[in-house]
Amino acid sequence: MAPGPARLRPPEPRAARAHYNRLTGRVEVELKDGWMFAFPTRAMQGLRGVSADRLAKVEVAGDGYALHWDDLDVQFTVPGLLAYSE
Repeated sequence: MAPGPARLRPPEPRAARAHYNRLTGRVEVELKDGWMFAFPTRAMQGLRGVSADRLAKVEVAGDGYALHWDDLDVQFTVPGLLAYSE
C-alpha cells in the first residue's frame, strides 16, 4: 500500500488579543484562528489576589505565543494555558 499524504502538524495556537474581564474575573483570549477561551485569574499562580487594574495590563507577547504582565513579571504560554488542568 502506498503511503498517504503526510499529515501536517497543526500550528501551535497563537493569541490575537487578550483582555481581563472585571465582571467575571477571567482573562479572555481570542486566538488567531478565531477560537476563544478564558481562564479565572484566581487559579493562576502570580495572578491570584492581584488588583483588577494590574490584571487589565495583560499583553500578547511573542507573536501571540504568550500572555505577559510586565509589572507583575508573569508570563504564560498560550499552549500551556490550553493544556492546563487543575
